Amino acid sequence: MRKIFVLMSLLYISGCFGGGSPNSIFYKISSQEVAVEERNNKIKKSIGIDSVIIPDYLNKPQIVTKDAKNYELTISEFNRWGENLGGMLQRTIAEDLAQLMPKAQVKPRVNIIENFDYLVRVEIMSFDGTFDETANLKAWWSVFDAEDNLLVRKQAKLSVALQGDYNDYAAQQSLLVMDLSKEIAKSIKELKK
Repeated sequence: MRKIFVLMSLLYISGCFGGGSPNSIFYKISSQEVAVEERNNKIKKSIGIDSVIIPDYLNKPQIVTKDAKNYELTISEFNRWGENLGGMLQRTIAEDLAQLMPKAQVKPRVNIIENFDYLVRVEIMSFDGTFDETANLKAWWSVFDAEDNLLVRKQAKLSVALQGDYNDYAAQQSLLVMDLSKEIAKSIKELKK
């Protein structure tokens, strides 16, 4: 019995000091470069991006993908977002809109007392993908005026081809966020103020 105890102790110690687990890799959603009209120094609109609401299954540092049948989720322990996904999406949408609407002042809303000509609210329904198939973004988004009146409410269902690694996953999801931002920018530009 003593030999078994000694053997188990050695195995435990070697596990603690030995090989260890692989290092995590961190990814981010990035704003995309786009060609835009010439910038004008006169700011015509201020646009705030409210906190982005995400479902609980995505509210974790690990990247979540799904199987081809859309039922089984895979949560990668070693492939993670570099920051809170909701905050990263809020900032990226603001950066994308700022590029798409260079005459507007666009920023994330960080304080409830901040006032904007327009406030954008986004609720993510799904933000996932299946390797070697597609990356998907489904969201409801709304635009409100300065008095909190609803001006526009639409649903976006976006997808793009996805290869078989997490680097491509982050890149394709970044493209989908830009596509979402383009839809929002188009609607805001059509509003009469």
